[in-house]
Amino acid sequence: MPRQRTRLLARASVRLARAQPAPVVLELFCGVAPIAAIVARAIPGAEVHAADIDPAALAHARRNLPRAASAHQADRFDGLPAALRGRLTVIAAVPPYVPATEAHLMPRDDLVHEPARALIAGSDGLEQVRAVVDSARRPYHTHRRVS
Repeated sequence: MPRQRTRLLARASVRLARAQPAPVVLELFCGVAPIAAIVARAIPGAEVHAADIDPAALAHARRNLPRAASAHQADRFDGLPAALRGRLTVIAAVPPYVPATEAHLMPRDDLVHEPARALIAGSDGLEQVRAVVDSARRPYHTHRRVS
């Protein structure tokens, strides 16, 4: 079962994708791909992609995703198929968000069961968020905004 924040993001992703005529959805930092799996099942005609740098996470993601969805080993947008450029209508992500100096405050279970690169995001916790936003402005996103 996905965490509460992941469920909220999945619902928002479904809502945004449904508002598009031919949605192309990408879940970055997918882990086991809960968001991509929910979107793919909720919108059978959507083109759904999930990406993560960790091959072990992608193995689990592939098991969770319907056959029509695709999983890619990628570091953010690096490693995604060129055919996705300019076509993404929804980009969802729960990137690493813990400041390196605050990692000791994390619940022990998170630190034991999650790889550090899935949690730690630079000195302020926003390193990956900034990188995704900056990269999404470039060639991948269609820049359409749906409220």
